[in-house]
Amino acid sequence: MNDKEKNIIKNIFSEGKIKKCLFCGIKNNIADCHTIQENNYLNRISDNGLIYTFNYDNKGKKLEFKVTHKGKSEFGIFNGFCKEHDTKLFLPIENGKKFTQTKEQLFLFAFRSFCYCFHKERELILSNKKFKGNFLFSKLSIKEIFNIFSEKNLNHFIQCLKNKEFDILETFLIEIPFETKILVSNSFIPPEINIKSSTYFDPFSNLINYRFFLDKDSFLPYIYFNVFPEDKKTFLLFSYFKESKNSLDKFLNEIRDNQNDYFWLSNLILNYYGNLIGFSKNYLYKIISDEKINEILKLIKERIEDNQFKDFEVNLFQKNK
Repeated sequence: MNDKEKNIIKNIFSEGKIKKCLFCGIKNNIADCHTIQENNYLNRISDNGLIYTFNYDNKGKKLEFKVTHKGKSEFGIFNGFCKEHDTKLFLPIENGKKFTQTKEQLFLFAFRSFCYCFHKERELILSNKKFKGNFLFSKLSIKEIFNIFSEKNLNHFIQCLKNKEFDILETFLIEIPFETKILVSNSFIPPEINIKSSTYFDPFSNLINYRFFLDKDSFLPYIYFNVFPEDKKTFLLFSYFKESKNSLDKFLNEIRDNQNDYFWLSNLILNYYGNLIGFSKNYLYKIISDEKINEILKLIKERIEDNQFKDFEVNLFQKNK
């Protein structure tokens, strides 16, 4: 990687920064929005106020993909809502509120994970306009198309939130019977073929296979994915619009078939965490050796670069003794 490419990665987020409320459209009084509740979940997994993750580290002379960390007040931040709506809309899942599995809470977890990804993708697209033709954005034109189509999902979320129609979503919920030190928040479109295969490409590489892409009235069949620990359990939420269920049946059946297979679920997370996964440092290095972490980092970097599913062979779900 040459110096020009390093500088692009270093400047990508600052160059493409967007501050705009997705709910009301205003561009002033924008909040630093936490995608994951700080007072409960971030506090629960932080070590000395720090959250550990996998990302590019541009602090040294050499740009590397490695285990990095952020302060909990900075982790999972995006500028997608004004201060008023960031406070009001998400109150049922904020300020230490317990997860009681209500339809409203499930809706809000899904909505916020989608908004984070939608907003970050918009920032990436804006950066692409300034760095067009660079290696980092070689496949971004297709993602830009998907982001445009995603506006229908966003508008549907907002309308249903205004009308308190929380049952437009369904959620497949997995409860792991012990607490881990892992957080995930992402939205993704799963492949139509077997998730255990290590040879397929992401849906962005083969749009013609997707019926929804040819139907302008369809929603994109996202899975709104959240993982968090609470009250001696770890919850995995796979939420989706009811209208998308037919497109997701195969993937949902695989989740049902493998919901007790922690290696399978770990593989799913490491392939589809997007850019928001957090660990306690002590937990991460307790369940995974340094050598295995280096292997995982290598595979994640390859995943980002070639969009192919990887087999990580690691169990992220272990009791924290």
